[in-house]
Amino acid sequence: MKYLSETYGIKHLQFIDDLFVAHNARVVEFSQLLIANKIDMTWSCTARVNTVKPETLALMKEAGCWEISFGLESGSDWLLDEMKKSQRVSTAVDAVRWTHDAGIRVKGLLMLGYPGETKETIALTKEFVKSIPLTTMNLSKFTPYPGSPIYRKLYGASIIESDWERLNGMNFVYKAEGFTEEELDSEYKEIITAFYKRPQILFYYTKMSLYNLTHLKRLLYFFIGFLGTKIKS
Repeated sequence: MKYLSETYGIKHLQFIDDLFVAHNARVVEFSQLLIANKIDMTWSCTARVNTVKPETLALMKEAGCWEISFGLESGSDWLLDEMKKSQRVSTAVDAVRWTHDAGIRVKGLLMLGYPGETKETIALTKEFVKSIPLTTMNLSKFTPYPGSPIYRKLYGASIIESDWERLNGMNFVYKAEGFTEEELDSEYKEIITAFYKRPQILFYYTKMSLYNLTHLKRLLYFFIGFLGTKIKS
């Protein structure tokens, strides 16, 4: 990181590693080294909700950590069990709040339409994302990727799409029992809209755009791309 900063002027790095924070001693040592070397660089990472601690998060913030992405998946404990996730909604709530309190941005990664999804589990997810201090939320559409255990379980029975180009997390290639694809799409849009239309989220991104012209430029490109997609569809 020091070499990248001094040689190329890199200002930010993102670590793509689900287990980045799993080894607490390693993260503590890493953060202390960054602080000691006074590296002018921010960084972001991913983490599981059951691996973070308040004191470590405070040190990570001091070392330049800017954002942590958590795989929250759902606001339903029952559905988390169905996904074979070794976490509880309450654990996720604690992790997000600790991270926010440390001054680190929080990105929540969630999924809609997993087998067993119901109106009740969707309602729990809607309330969940509105009740915790997330800055960004990514909601993907459940996609049973070829070779995964859930794909082998569903293939030939419930999968409604065999076009691999649509297996990208942005299409409902499987529809949960009791829903049409249109109904799932409607629920998807409602969750996204309800989250990003909240006053505190709009205020945050407006403030960020005013202070950072690069961010404003990215938002403009996103809007143009979104508008183009809508026109084509």
